[in-house]
Amino acid sequence: MQPLSSTSQRRSIAPKFAAELRKAIRARQGSVKRVCEATHVPRSNLGYYLAGRNLPTIYEVVKAEIDDARASGGPVRRAALEVGLAVYVRSDSKRHEKFTRAQRRIDGYAEAIDTMCRTCEPEGLCRDDGCPLRAFSPLPLAGSYTENRPSGQLRRAGNSWDPTNRPKTLAAIQAAAEERWSRPGERERMAEITRARWDAMSPAQRAAAGEAISVARRAS
Repeated sequence: MQPLSSTSQRRSIAPKFAAELRKAIRARQGSVKRVCEATHVPRSNLGYYLAGRNLPTIYEVVKAEIDDARASGGPVRRAALEVGLAVYVRSDSKRHEKFTRAQRRIDGYAEAIDTMCRTCEPEGLCRDDGCPLRAFSPLPLAGSYTENRPSGQLRRAGNSWDPTNRPKTLAAIQAAAEERWSRPGERERMAEITRARWDAMSPAQRAAAGEAISVARRAS
């Protein structure tokens, strides 16, 4: 847990909450240890609350209520959850409003950069790799691979995977694979590595890996 930031709207409330919390503990002749045990709040978190440097989140409040009900066998208090839900809805709407404003601002910046770049370079190619907006420009850099690559062509001509060299590349890969698997004990070593990796996976990871292998086989 970290202290509340200087811009947090909750910062002014934290000292008041700390004073009330200390007052309640003294009135009940309690201790930090007993409060932690009763509320299931970590001691470090409670220290921040008592110092007025942070406040419990609604998640912690609801979790403590549910943990208390689970430990005591009693029902969860409906009033506590209703208060928690109301606070959450208010805070969530504020977060959504802030996110919407930020997204609109970002979209406006992106549109302004796009307009500026296309006005600066009407041909659609950026020729200034030192431009401060280069990292954000939608235009490809002149002379780059992006500019020279025709639509649908994944590799440059003349490399090992172009139509002329592809058969040689595949033959070399096949020869290397045959040489590798002909080594004594190589198959057994790889099988052991695969088993160890599989044993270390969780059931969900195994299911995902199996699905990926099935997809690859169907695609081939």
